[in-house]
Order: sequence, then C-alpha cells, then structure tokens
Amino acid sequence: MYLETQLSWFSNTIEELKRMIGEEATSELLMKSLFTLSVGSNDYINNYLLQFSPTATRFTATEFQDLLLNRLSNYLDVRIYQ
Repeated sequence: MYLETQLSWFSNTIEELKRMIGEEATSELLMKSLFTLSVGSNDYINNYLLQFSPTATRFTATEFQDLLLNRLSNYLDVRIYQ
C-alpha cells in the first residue's frame, strides 16, 4: 500500500474518532497509542534486489537505505507542515 494511502486513511480515522468520542478523548487516545508505518519493501524488491538491477550497481545497501529514509523524511516533513 502506498504511503500516501496509509496517511490518508490514518487522517480519515482520526476525523472519525473525533466525531465519535470528541476531540479531547481522541487526543488522549492518540497520545497513548503506538503507530507503525510500512514503507520501502517494494523499493527494495523492485529496485534493489532484482538481479542485474542498475540501482544495486549504483548504491551499496546502506546508501540505498539512506536514500529511501531521506526521501521518506522529506515527504513526512512536507506532509506534516502543510
């Protein structure tokens, strides 16, 4: 599932919670919650782990990981401060 979809669904869920239990209760619930996010697996499978991948010849595993984390961080910074 795309990151954008995950974040959109999460945002919709928060709005639904606010309607159901109120804004204050939603804030309290979210402060006590643990969140997970799944990203990057397709990037590795489709762009790095494939045999003869040009990405694998351009980057070490650590460099590719740093590239993906940097892109994710930039994306989240933009999304959070919109």
